[in-house]
Amino acid sequence: MRISDEALIFQDRVTSILEAHLSNVSYRLNEVMKVLTIITLIFMPPTLVAGLYGMNVHLPGVAALITPRRSGGSPAGSQP
Repeated sequence: MRISDEALIFQDRVTSILEAHLSNVSYRLNEVMKVLTIITLIFMPPTLVAGLYGMNVHLPGVAALITPRRSGGSPAGSQP
């Protein structure tokens, strides 16, 4: 009877230590996720803007900024 009581006490202690360890690991994981979220929030808007302006399509308002004005003549690229 005494050995089984000691075994139960030992099991409770091991379970408590395991729960404390898992809690510590969970806390560290949350801290890492917080840092990664902040990094994502910093780099996501410039990446989105660069991706939109880097596409080979016409976006509203972009043509006026990057297309040079031509003064008559033939369209670009159609030289005889």
